[in-house]
Amino acid sequence: MRIGASGAAALAMMMLVGCTAERRPMAHTTAADRRIEEAAREIQAHDRQLQRQRAEIEALRARLDADVQRATHELEAEDAIDRARGLDAD
Repeated sequence: MRIGASGAAALAMMMLVGCTAERRPMAHTTAADRRIEEAAREIQAHDRQLQRQRAEIEALRARLDADVQRATHELEAEDAIDRARGLDAD
């Protein structure tokens, strides 16, 4: 199973909290703990941004594929008309 960056950050944070909880109460977080938590939130926000961008890219790919298909069908139809006209001229 693959986890994203936010999952890895959350796991690291849980491991850190588990280790620090044994040494001191949760209410007494250090500056380093707060920086780690902030970094984890930033990683999660970045991961969400990447997910949105991936979705946008997939939507653009789907639209491009549809445009290519439509253009191909139009060209095929024009070719068929040109062939029919060529047959009619004979």
